[in-house]
Amino acid sequence: MAQESVSRTKELIIKIQNAMHAGALPCSDIPIEDIKSCVRGELNVHENTFTAAQFQELGIRFNSFSSRITDGETDASKIDMFIDGMLICLETVSEAVCSLADRKYWSLIHASRLNDPEVAEVIDFVDRRHDVRLLPYDFVDNYMNTPCEVGYDPECGMHYVPYKNRRMYFPEFWDEERISSYFQALMAEQDPYSPHSYQKDGFNIPDNAVIADVGAAEGFFSMDQIDNAKHIYIMDADRDWISALQQTFKNDMDKVDIIFGYVGSESDGEENITLDETFSDIHIDYIKMDIEGYEKSALIGAKNLLSNNDITCAICTYHCREDEKWVTEYLNSLGYKTAHSRGYMCPDWTVESRLNAELRRGVVFGRK
Repeated sequence: MAQESVSRTKELIIKIQNAMHAGALPCSDIPIEDIKSCVRGELNVHENTFTAAQFQELGIRFNSFSSRITDGETDASKIDMFIDGMLICLETVSEAVCSLADRKYWSLIHASRLNDPEVAEVIDFVDRRHDVRLLPYDFVDNYMNTPCEVGYDPECGMHYVPYKNRRMYFPEFWDEERISSYFQALMAEQDPYSPHSYQKDGFNIPDNAVIADVGAAEGFFSMDQIDNAKHIYIMDADRDWISALQQTFKNDMDKVDIIFGYVGSESDGEENITLDETFSDIHIDYIKMDIEGYEKSALIGAKNLLSNNDITCAICTYHCREDEKWVTEYLNSLGYKTAHSRGYMCPDWTVESRLNAELRRGVVFGRK
């Protein structure tokens, strides 16, 4: 993710430069100060990638390129020199970050774990690809190279993907390209080999179960379970997804409730809800939870539900560094046996994924 962020900034700056060269953007309209701000932001984010001396030198270089020019400049050659200098600074960041994605560095960080085949497998992937990815496994390529069929429903104005003899709908403003790449990544994420998969022997969903799908997003998990479930409570805090989910499950409303709300540790009677309050009079057999790093808060707000019922659960733990440990210990304290998904995920949206060669378990499972 760090490399992608730098690449996007570089791409935008190059587009501005090309537009100036083509005469489509007057020199006086070049957003000099905005470019400075973007590049300085990238440098600050990646400061820990460098030694103190290296970062100081990079700062001197940045200042030398940017100190003598500001908004309203009309000299094209001066602007060109400034933009080229900014690109050099960004290229330095890219090289520093990406140089860490190799066997030597990752083996150094994980020296005490090299005999663990799951760790060794990830290190091998990083070294071969010279990159850090959320799912560091070759099987992902099989999904990303598989064409995705995207249809359009004029009645609701939404695109959809055929799935499980149903239509998986997406928000109105999503185009076909975005849907296709999202769906491919989604299928890779739930491959049985994936560290994000909700499949785990010994933690299976029983037939005729009452399920809480907490953080449903596009609803694939509920679509997988709808035929065998007794009832599914589908929960999400994004109104765009709620609208799409209502279309996806419009023919299943006899066994589905779609609930909007931010699931956490406290309820305000409006948008903030807890699982304890929501299911105070409802028996739940299974909880799947993926709410972008708010899982701990949601579990605190489900203490009574978890304590007073024999629930099987699958809780995502890759969003935050300490989540696997915290979720495991919390469930254990409530009398649950726990296990984690196979393999590891790399939090590629963080610089730490490269600097610390960070590995996180994707899902913690629990059952009484």
